[in-house]
Amino acid sequence: MVWQAAEKALTRLFQLPAMTNSARPRRQRETASRVLRNARRLSAPCQSERRRRRRLWSGARDLGNSPTKHATLVDRTALVVETAVTEPQTSPSLAAIPPPPRPRPLKKIVSTCADVVRNTHDTVTLSFDVGEQPQYTAGQFISIDPKQFTELSRQIAFLEHLKGKKEKHRAYSMSSAPAERYVSITVKAEGFDAAHDNYPPLLSPFLASEGMKGRSVQFIGYTGAYVLPEGHDVITRQVLHLVAGSGIVPNYALLKDELLQAKHPSVKHTMVYVNKTADDVILLAELEELRARFPERLQLIHRITRAPESDDLSARGAHWLRGRPTSEWLKTIVPDPSTVWVYACGAAITEHQRAAAKVTGVPATPRFMEGVEEMLHALGVTKDRFKKEEFG
Repeated sequence: MVWQAAEKALTRLFQLPAMTNSARPRRQRETASRVLRNARRLSAPCQSERRRRRRLWSGARDLGNSPTKHATLVDRTALVVETAVTEPQTSPSLAAIPPPPRPRPLKKIVSTCADVVRNTHDTVTLSFDVGEQPQYTAGQFISIDPKQFTELSRQIAFLEHLKGKKEKHRAYSMSSAPAERYVSITVKAEGFDAAHDNYPPLLSPFLASEGMKGRSVQFIGYTGAYVLPEGHDVITRQVLHLVAGSGIVPNYALLKDELLQAKHPSVKHTMVYVNKTADDVILLAELEELRARFPERLQLIHRITRAPESDDLSARGAHWLRGRPTSEWLKTIVPDPSTVWVYACGAAITEHQRAAAKVTGVPATPRFMEGVEEMLHALGVTKDRFKKEEFG
């Protein structure tokens, strides 16, 4: 039966001799049993698609104490069970899918900033030499403590006085891929906008000042669940990237890792990159190079929302379009919304905006990520096929 295939796959996934092995912790045995019960119920034809997926993920998420810490394990479990349930006749042998790697422990890393490259008028890429080949997964991030930079001591003291609490580490997605020598982050020098922010940015303008080359930088790494699991080609043939502004950073890392390392060659990537003007496009040359090198696997589409009339976008190529993407337009580039995987990264409504909305009674103006969720809902993409990273 279908659920028996899921049981065999899960047994292989956890590298256990049997699902009822008494040596396993009780909680893990109970969780595995719950997943298998869901698999049995999921095989019933009367179950709706939404209820089927909800049950699948309710069992899969219990496999870890933290959805973030164990996201790779959760993704792999969902992949295994859903494939066994929905595609028992056509899917490759699930027993051949390797288990996910164990989560790596976080550690403090001392690096030297080996290079600084300016990408746009307000964005730079910093490359850190960590003294060894870094071990992480494309799409993850590092955390940097602003207190290590003495130049920021006065600003930190002032902000801590205003906030009444200590300044925290800042998280930066890596734009590098694991096969590269350096760990790289691409940083935009954000400005202060009273409509969105309570306080001016502290660390990003400092990092993006081009004065970092040769400096020692400590950070904590590597972590994050915004990753593509191994074996995702079993259940999808298209990954849709919806990004805006500096949201390109983790998705660029995902693209590089998949394309340059020839991973999952049957999967096509569609990148929709939204910016205000063409001059705001981060990593433009690098993206266009990937597009030219992998035309069969990468479809790159630029959406420019505030391009001046004097800027003839068509002269840049047919993949440069005016205006924001819409759900109707997405239908033209997503052949099968029921199987597409979506990775979206961009600005979302901030806590400052939410607090102001409560005071005024006027709903906060939706930003990029709220628009993405609305489009995907209209398109019929279910939440289990949608991963997001938000900032703001």
